[in-house]
Amino acid sequence: MMFNIILFVCMNCITFFMAKSIIAEKTLDFSVNVVRASQFLNQEKHEYDISRQLKRAGTSIGANVSEALNASSRKDFIHKMTLALKEANEAFYWIQILKRTDYNHEIISNLEYPCHEIIKILRSIILTSKSSLHHSTLKDSQ
Repeated sequence: MMFNIILFVCMNCITFFMAKSIIAEKTLDFSVNVVRASQFLNQEKHEYDISRQLKRAGTSIGANVSEALNASSRKDFIHKMTLALKEANEAFYWIQILKRTDYNHEIISNLEYPCHEIIKILRSIILTSKSSLHHSTLKDSQ
């Protein structure tokens, strides 16, 4: 019986570690593509304002994820992942603006799906982490 519990805990740790690695890699790739899109918008379209906003929000996602992965507590981890989610939502908004204006281009369209995917992954990580925190808090109080 004890073996099953240890195996369950270890499998959850492995799954959680893999999810963190996936989100770290996806946000890094997304940041690089956002920088490239920003350069394109600046050089080819002479669009600076939305480009700057997109670059700030889009690169901030990965920075917050990186900070979360080195968080000092579960609450800190959840807080930083929540900040990453907010920035991802903002980046998605700027992508939508660009898509609906004269600035739409393949390089912009190619940001939409990865951003949406990052949002879904971050939501899942946050919900799982909050649930885990809630369960451990209940366990500690008993």
